Amino acid sequence: MSLAIPLSDKVTGRHRDRTAVVYLRQSTPQQVGRHPESTRLQYGLVDRALQLGWARERIMVIDEDLGRSGGSADRPGFQRLVAEVSLDGLAWCSASRCPGWPAPAVTGTSCSKSAPWREP
Repeated sequence: MSLAIPLSDKVTGRHRDRTAVVYLRQSTPQQVGRHPESTRLQYGLVDRALQLGWARERIMVIDEDLGRSGGSADRPGFQRLVAEVSLDGLAWCSASRCPGWPAPAVTGTSCSKSAPWREP
């Protein structure tokens, strides 16, 4: 029996007042072309944010990095994500991989170190 609190029980109105971001990336145009299921699943994280109670207008999709290598931070989508985190306006961020942040976020990993449910 797991004692973990489901994420849906941790999300409050305070979180939903902030922006949820779905950041998508696949490393090469070939991956995007050969693995459409991955792209579909990443876009599907918008539905997860909706299930957790975010209004559609509070969900930002950043997908400019589809087909761009993660070997450098010089990617427009990643720069946009970093700017949003820096502004401290994020409550939830999901991504296939957020370098330097917690593991993949099919369930809603926070990319913002100041997100309310990560406060001590």
